[in-house]
Amino acid sequence: MNLKVIWEMSVQPMPSSRPPVTRVNKRLPSLNALRVFEVAARRRSFKDAADEICVSQSAVSRHIHTLERQLGVSLFYRLYRAVELTDAGEMLYATVSGAFTEIYETTRVISQHDTPATSKVPLVISAPPGLAELWLGSRLGNFCRANPDIEPEIMISRNIQLLLTGIVDVAVHWGRAEWQNPAHDVLTSLTEFPVCSPRLFETGPPLRSLRDLSHHRLLHWESRGLWGAWLKEFNVEDIEWNAGPLLHDYSLYLDMAVASEGMALVDEVMVAEYLFSGQLIKPFPEVRISPNELHLLVSPHTEKLDAACAFKDWIVLEMELHRQVTEEIREPKSFGLRPKR
Repeated sequence: MNLKVIWEMSVQPMPSSRPPVTRVNKRLPSLNALRVFEVAARRRSFKDAADEICVSQSAVSRHIHTLERQLGVSLFYRLYRAVELTDAGEMLYATVSGAFTEIYETTRVISQHDTPATSKVPLVISAPPGLAELWLGSRLGNFCRANPDIEPEIMISRNIQLLLTGIVDVAVHWGRAEWQNPAHDVLTSLTEFPVCSPRLFETGPPLRSLRDLSHHRLLHWESRGLWGAWLKEFNVEDIEWNAGPLLHDYSLYLDMAVASEGMALVDEVMVAEYLFSGQLIKPFPEVRISPNELHLLVSPHTEKLDAACAFKDWIVLEMELHRQVTEEIREPKSFGLRPKR
């Protein structure tokens, strides 16, 4: 049976003798912000919270600020190298911590129902090289902790045939949905823009407009055509965009940019931590929505539907959290420039 049909059938209402439930429309604060708050309150540290949930410290601060703005109260006292909960923060933490504990215990009991405690479901996940190394790898521990009965195996690959033949259960794929049959969801669109080292910006040839790129080395990842397509979007034609090193390793690609060896064309998923840490900057306001998107595909042959759906639910939430913390990066303006002295 086609997996898409299974999902559609799973949401059909079933006959029930129970009386209808009256739904009450209650507005809750951001659940992502509450999740970040719980970790920061428990660890009494924004830095330790950032390490636990694999985001930057500035991302933690932004979520706490969002929650405080939504509630209209301060939740933390910001000290020199620590944070302490206010009375309102203590009250919220007691409730949120208890709620998360109850949710964890309930889901643990449900997931172990009629299942031997020692059994684990192997789930084979494929992802493209750069994404696996720079984004998925640092977050996979969160998935393992949330799903202790699932044993993930990561294959670094873009070969869609591995999914179609059932070797891979779930694939994170970068492309334009040019495949047949497998059920898929769009995880996120991608925003493309040039980045460079702040040292290159400060000491190299000027970078006042896109035409100044002609005075800089362009770095290429896997294809020399990406720069050409991006520059064409902004009617920049007088640049020799097909020259420069061609690299097939995304970490090396970004390492060369950090080392002031040239300009790199990137998207916010792969480069966010480099921008937040100040290793790279976004010197121009111009951005382009990539024709490619990140998709999550599920093999039509997998027998591990529950595990596949658990991974789907998890990565959708992680990507949404990432989109929230990278909103400023995607805006048509420069990012990370230091003020002139």
